[in-house]
Amino acid sequence: MLATTGWAGARHFDTPTLIGFGALYAPLVREGQTWRALTAMFIHVTPLHLLMNMLALWRVGAVLEPHYGRGRFVALYVLGGLGGSALSLAWHWSRPVASAGASGAICALIFAGIVAGQSWGGVEGRRFRNAMLPWAVLVLVTGASVSADNAAHAGGLIAGAALGWLLARRGRERQPAPAIEGMGLEAIFLVVVVAAGFVFAYQQRDQSFSAPEWVARGLERQGAEAIAAFRRAIVLEPDRAVAHYDLALALERDKQLAGAEDEARRATGLEPAQREAWALLARILVRENKDAEAKLAFDRYVDLGGRLDEKP
Repeated sequence: MLATTGWAGARHFDTPTLIGFGALYAPLVREGQTWRALTAMFIHVTPLHLLMNMLALWRVGAVLEPHYGRGRFVALYVLGGLGGSALSLAWHWSRPVASAGASGAICALIFAGIVAGQSWGGVEGRRFRNAMLPWAVLVLVTGASVSADNAAHAGGLIAGAALGWLLARRGRERQPAPAIEGMGLEAIFLVVVVAAGFVFAYQQRDQSFSAPEWVARGLERQGAEAIAAFRRAIVLEPDRAVAHYDLALALERDKQLAGAEDEARRATGLEPAQREAWALLARILVRENKDAEAKLAFDRYVDLGGRLDEKP
């Protein structure tokens, strides 16, 4: 990601970069890009975000992997991360944000360990549980104090607790096989799966734009191309008022006045305090010879601070 953004991204990768590399973004998932639920676990918003998550994964993994074995540990990570992605999608379904990071998967590992240790009981079970508790507190406190995707944290927590309970029910007497030196099949599996996800991201890069990006692309174009870009933004985020406003302008320039009126009305409905949208609506209504409605729209524009000497 740094290779595409340069050092400008070292502090914080922007939304277009995150979405381009596979971040979770509900509007695109609704269109079939479900692979984002997986790839989002393997990209991060900042290099510091990556560093902190990898530190947590290293310390938590040092406790969990010897008990679960490499295969079950990887399964916990992936399934728990998918649980985090699922709840994040549900929470942000109508309020789209770009979400990325391994925190949901790490929450799953932590709470699987807590539940497993509690289920086992005894001195070893308490030791196992207590080794996880400080990391649980750290994740929850950090999530509450910064702009984190706490829905993903909660989804990972729930998935991890459920998986930990299921594994504990099978009995801890089943000891994992001795660790294999070097790269195991599980690591190869992860590399292949993640690589496939990023291949999908590359193949669909021309459609992997957020609504604000489509608005910006529309402003750079004219005529039918601009109209198509604004419509695409609205498909992704129907409640983005600026997309309706810009589409109304483009349709007015293209002399599609009925459509322009509809979009201007939607813009004023979504942001009633946006006086430019009221001015645009008044101008379109004048061109349609709807003088009484134009006067009402212009009066609203003036009420919001518009200049009285400007005529629609």
